[in-house]
Amino acid sequence: MPEAPNPIPNGTDYGLTRANKKSLEFIEDVTANADEVQRRVLAEILSLNAGVEYLERHGLCGRTDREAFKNLIPVIQYEDIQPQINRIANGDKSPILCSQPISEFLTSSGTSGGERKLMPTIEQELGRRSLLYSLLMPVMNQFVPCLDKGKGLYFLFIKSEAKTPGGLLARPVLTSYYKSDHFKDRPYDPYTNYTSPNEAILCPDSYQSINNGVTNSLVAPKSVDGKEERELVDLIDVKLGQEYELVVTTYAGLYRPKCPKWGPGHKQWSNTNW
Repeated sequence: MPEAPNPIPNGTDYGLTRANKKSLEFIEDVTANADEVQRRVLAEILSLNAGVEYLERHGLCGRTDREAFKNLIPVIQYEDIQPQINRIANGDKSPILCSQPISEFLTSSGTSGGERKLMPTIEQELGRRSLLYSLLMPVMNQFVPCLDKGKGLYFLFIKSEAKTPGGLLARPVLTSYYKSDHFKDRPYDPYTNYTSPNEAILCPDSYQSINNGVTNSLVAPKSVDGKEERELVDLIDVKLGQEYELVVTTYAGLYRPKCPKWGPGHKQWSNTNW
């Protein structure tokens, strides 16, 4: 399987171009040889989990070939393995569905019987998830220029989490990612140079997070020289001495931060939750 691209080595345009090229080559390699890659990945998964209860129950007996997997392992729905998932949630640490320890549960956006689905995951999955996220912007950069310039105004949120009776966290996939060291200690990447600091992204109050992100992006610098001007957020054209109203839609309704006339260093504004 092709080697996954490394993080951007430095902040130069040359370093970014090389990193983007490696990411695009990686995507091309794994998609051009998708059948072979899928065969290898399946064999690795089955080999690693040869002794788990679920595979043994269906008679796989350590086989790792695709044909045996298709013939012996049925296509199922969530409800078919919900009893096994409940055992894990209640504290059973035996290799029921996976040979590696379950680190947490990811929760679905939909429900099953009125409750969110629980998807067991392992610590190593965070690395694969981080790799997937890192491939998005190099692709987008081919069609939308200058995504690596300045800072980006992104509304990144965490959602509420819970603990299962066995003590494992259950939370949405992005909340899991944002709270992980993969995100909090991420190396420099011009594509993830957000206006909001990690503390705002990890704030449990989404309205406070919005307020912080917009304030940090709209506040004018004390002095505007050539260097600072290139670092300004280019999502809206902010001019000193003018008023702005930004309307942000969230699941809770409209959020309307009302910006007064801006002067150098001006950070005050009012907001109203609708």
